[in-house]
Amino acid sequence: MRRTILALAMLACISPVARAEDGDDQVPTSPAGAQGPMTIERVHNGFAGAPEFKIANVDGKMGPFLGGYGGVLLDNTLLLGAGGYWLLDETSRVHSMGYGGFVIEWLQRLNRPVGYSVRGLIGGGTATTTDTVSVYNYPYPQPLDGRGPYVPGPPSTSLVTVHTHTDFFVAEPQANVLFNLSPRLRVSLGGGYRFVAGAWGDDGRLRGATGSIALQFGGSPRPPKP
Repeated sequence: MRRTILALAMLACISPVARAEDGDDQVPTSPAGAQGPMTIERVHNGFAGAPEFKIANVDGKMGPFLGGYGGVLLDNTLLLGAGGYWLLDETSRVHSMGYGGFVIEWLQRLNRPVGYSVRGLIGGGTATTTDTVSVYNYPYPQPLDGRGPYVPGPPSTSLVTVHTHTDFFVAEPQANVLFNLSPRLRVSLGGGYRFVAGAWGDDGRLRGATGSIALQFGGSPRPPKP
């Protein structure tokens, strides 16, 4: 009887240990929705630039501007650089105009046939405006008979053209549609608005809507993944 009781006690102690060892051999399964291994890719940067032609409202008329911009394109997404533009043909009251500054552009879908971007320029400029003013000319007093007292004659009026040079602050946001010809070449069609301040009363002449076409080149030869 004692031997039987001792054998049953030993069997009861061995069974839990065996079950625990069997459980250790099982391979744990990953919970549903667990992510795969992390992938680290190198960020590709490069130079990008574009000559650009603009048609912009100047003094109530559309005037042609020629210029461009360039800078560093980070991972084919963010461009940081500078740009400048100059009026090619004077309008009725704006003799010359040029502006430039810091340029930032956010680009998307460069790996597709058609992409888009948003660009902004912040800086300053200079312009020469033209006005026509009336000038009153007062003649010297003349004697009545050559010997008597001098009396003033009637004033005359003449028109004089006055050129005014002014400096101003400019901010120009713009949205663009990109037609990607290759990973490093694209045509940009855009529209925006040029805000001008500090032009000493000529702000309204120098601000206005803009439209542009540019040939943008450069960037990383490998476009971002879709």
